[in-house]
Amino acid sequence: MKRLVPSAVLVSMLLASSSALALTDEQKQNLKSLDYYKSQVDLKNRPFRDGQSDSDVSSALYGYETKLKTVKERLDKIPAADRKDPMYESYAAWANEFESTLKRWQGERATNAQNLKNKAQAEEIYKNETREVGEGLGFVKQLRGTYSYSLDAKEMLAKWKAAEKLTAYAAKCDKELAPVDATSYYGKDKAENCKNAAEWKTLVVPFLEKRSGENVQKLGADLEGVARRISNGETTYDGALKRLRSPDEYIATLRGPYEALFQAMGKTLPADFFAPITNAGKGYAAAISASQAKVSYKPGKFADATVTNAVKAALTAKNVKVLKISQTFGDWDIRKTDYGLPTHRIRDSIVLGQVAGETSCRLIELTSKQDYQGGGRYTTNTVVDLPKEPAFKVASCK
Repeated sequence: MKRLVPSAVLVSMLLASSSALALTDEQKQNLKSLDYYKSQVDLKNRPFRDGQSDSDVSSALYGYETKLKTVKERLDKIPAADRKDPMYESYAAWANEFESTLKRWQGERATNAQNLKNKAQAEEIYKNETREVGEGLGFVKQLRGTYSYSLDAKEMLAKWKAAEKLTAYAAKCDKELAPVDATSYYGKDKAENCKNAAEWKTLVVPFLEKRSGENVQKLGADLEGVARRISNGETTYDGALKRLRSPDEYIATLRGPYEALFQAMGKTLPADFFAPITNAGKGYAAAISASQAKVSYKPGKFADATVTNAVKAALTAKNVKVLKISQTFGDWDIRKTDYGLPTHRIRDSIVLGQVAGETSCRLIELTSKQDYQGGGRYTTNTVVDLPKEPAFKVASCK
């Protein structure tokens, strides 16, 4: 026969079971305190955005991690026997969702951090590659505006060589440089640079061709100016006169650099490229005749043997044969400081000279000086103020 449980014992067991399922007021208050954290936690919206710095993400997640720790600690205060209570189960379910969401965010943080690292590496590669072709990129960028700087043939060749490197750079734009974030500062910079690199030839070639022609046109115009000034009886210089007299020799000094430039561009220097210089040189004879008709030696009224000998020696060193010489004023012109103390004295000479190979003569005005020694005396060393290229007028030899 079955043994019956006394009714008193059964009642006691039921009361014990009922007591285990009922939360105390203190436990309920403990759970209700979690409502504050529920109001502070938005599980539907991640607390950071893609591309945000890892330090900012870390700070944002740290606040959530701290809250989750507090929530779990308060849930742990509920005895295991009371965790079947619907109130507890509701808060526990929310805590589990909180924890799983936070773990997902932590994983996304790691992905974001790696993306930032990859972005930084891509930008560093971009910066290094761009730095290597900075001169060429800068030149092409300038050509899209107004390029006002002067360039001779050698400088243009250097610009071409710098721009040539952009071909290889352009090829990297869709490969090594592709990872650069297009929306970032460097991404926008890359878009502009890659466009310039891809189109550099369409800008550089016509510019260098045009500038080369303009350079030679200017050189020709300069020579025409030399001829015009000589015709007017104005001063000129040895180098300018030689270029006008021997344009072919002048062109020979220019041809090499321009041929190298055009060869680099895959082009041939036009046969009439230096025509402006050649044409200007044709005015040499007429200019000399016109100047000789206007300029002649008019001797000064004075002669000083010391000054004359010093001037002759100085001009002979410049391959100028002195035909006639005189001084323009009778005594030395004493120069003084602001306090009236003499420093040196000067005397001007007018010279008619001739350079071997020239049918014309040169009218030259020079100043000689003697430094003050003190006691009313001047040095016997007469110094002629003779520049490297002294100015002169083309004159009649009569």
